[in-house]
Amino acid sequence: MYVLQEVLKNSVPIQPRTEIYIIFISSMVTIKNALCLLLIFFLTHYTESASIDAENNTKPDKVEGPPSVKVNCGRESDCKIDENTIPLCRYDEDEGCIRKYASKCHLDIAACKAGTSK
Repeated sequence: MYVLQEVLKNSVPIQPRTEIYIIFISSMVTIKNALCLLLIFFLTHYTESASIDAENNTKPDKVEGPPSVKVNCGRESDCKIDENTIPLCRYDEDEGCIRKYASKCHLDIAACKAGTSK
């Protein structure tokens, strides 16, 4: 940049104000180049990291049960509850009462959906 100033000073008489503009314009070119290089760097870095993430985040195939095991267990809205209905617990041998159900009908539907009904 100093050489550019010397060449311009020797060839044409330059006003002090014009010299400031020349320095500003020449510095803008370098800033523009630096910003372009930074932009290119970040774009390549982003695309490379996105492709690596896509390779690492593969999802396993969804596993479903056999299609022939579909059973109609009924709807909980079909169960009738009144003041005489007794809530029941679903028991486990080790844990005791796992969950409390509003009626025997609800308990049977839950067991059917879990596949543990007889």
